[in-house]
Amino acid sequence: MSRRSHLAGYIESKAKVVDARIGYVSIEEVNHRVDPMILKTSAEVTKGLFLDKLPEYIKPEVVIGVPNRGKEFATALGLESDLAIGVSDRSEIKDSQSHDFAVDYIEKDDSVIINGIPSFTQPGKYFSHKLRGIKPNSVVLVADDFSATGAVTEFYLKAFTELNITPIFVYMVAKDFNNSDPPQQGYRRNKEKGISVFSVVRLTNIEDGHVTVTSEDI
Repeated sequence: MSRRSHLAGYIESKAKVVDARIGYVSIEEVNHRVDPMILKTSAEVTKGLFLDKLPEYIKPEVVIGVPNRGKEFATALGLESDLAIGVSDRSEIKDSQSHDFAVDYIEKDDSVIINGIPSFTQPGKYFSHKLRGIKPNSVVLVADDFSATGAVTEFYLKAFTELNITPIFVYMVAKDFNNSDPPQQGYRRNKEKGISVFSVVRLTNIEDGHVTVTSEDI
């Protein structure tokens, strides 16, 4: 808990408010020029306070990073928890292609393809995610850098339900902004639904160009 609290303070010192109205906060050390201390501590906190406490029947077999910015966290978690690390990629869906939601398991590639995932940072763009090394009827740890609206988590949950995959979601940072436009409380909403989610720290408030970061969970 002390390491988690120290990490929250460090991330708060690095966070920059770009647009308070929409809750746009930049933390370069999390997902631009990634600080290895943040990755290592986030993985240790996630393992000690969340993964080690999971019931045996939902212990993950593999960790996958949401492409592209969840990959580094997934790698750190795999190294910390001795989990196999699935390889993930994404490709933009062109205008001539359907961006309707669809999911498929390609057995010869041992890959799950999720189609029609909208971009949060690039409105109007849609992506297809290819997740290698996961298969139906398994338990998968899904890692991402941020949770904002929770939309990507919901798409993954929908896709994995169709394949009878049990997902567990972890994030380095979760936004918990009720007053942003639109509100960014995906982590809170999914936690209240009873979905297995965990965030190392939360961003809870923006005031006078400063963001508050807490290690306290919901």
